[in-house]
Amino acid sequence: MSPRSPKNVLLTGPPGCGKTTVVRRLVQALGRVRLAGFYTQEVRERGQRVGFEIVGRAGQRCLLAHVDWRSHLRVGRYGVEPDRLEPVIEAELSQSPGDVDVYVLDEIGKMECLCPFFVEAVRRVLDGPAPVLTTIAQKGGGFIAEAKARPDVQLVAVDPANRDDLPDQLANVLHHKGAGMSEGRGTMQTIDREQVAADWAVRGFSCELWVDPPGQRWEDFTHAADELTRISQMTRSFRHGVCAFSPGAGLVE
Repeated sequence: MSPRSPKNVLLTGPPGCGKTTVVRRLVQALGRVRLAGFYTQEVRERGQRVGFEIVGRAGQRCLLAHVDWRSHLRVGRYGVEPDRLEPVIEAELSQSPGDVDVYVLDEIGKMECLCPFFVEAVRRVLDGPAPVLTTIAQKGGGFIAEAKARPDVQLVAVDPANRDDLPDQLANVLHHKGAGMSEGRGTMQTIDREQVAADWAVRGFSCELWVDPPGQRWEDFTHAADELTRISQMTRSFRHGVCAFSPGAGLVE
């Protein structure tokens, strides 16, 4: 899985393969990244699964499906009331693009896709600038098939052989997509210098540290070789092999 892979990542696989576990561990691995989204969890009564609840990252929740509901919209033995989903999706997926580093959704499933508001909101964030990490049903037509067919998504099958390593791999990819910095929030972005050196080596560049004296001006200066530079409109320093940046306008490579 490469940092230069498509912006959006879709995790798929059969029920019970570990998709939700991967997502929850990924959230922990991402640390201080600004996240928005939701997860779906089972509702159990007396040890039996009776429904599904949607929980937003900001704490809003709604009951989406239940075995006792007599709704004409049904998935398996569950009655579904998709309109209940709208307040959670409004709160999580209608934020300004600059306020979110990564959207984490669990899941794009048959129940959720019965809500037109959900479909439009997810389509909008997939089109937007922030990376989206979402689980998605293994089977299904409509928006499920549409999302999988997008050119800006990478479909990753979760199985027992890869699910333990995926959270760290995905966190690394999302950080490299620029998700690691929360602008204007007083946070720090840390960049692994060894990882930068490895990435640049693949592209034919070495990686050296250059410190300009304060106030130094370079006029009519021509470098002897092509250069690739990662710069910042902020203070930059290396500590213990890690490059740290204080808040500012962002990074440019």
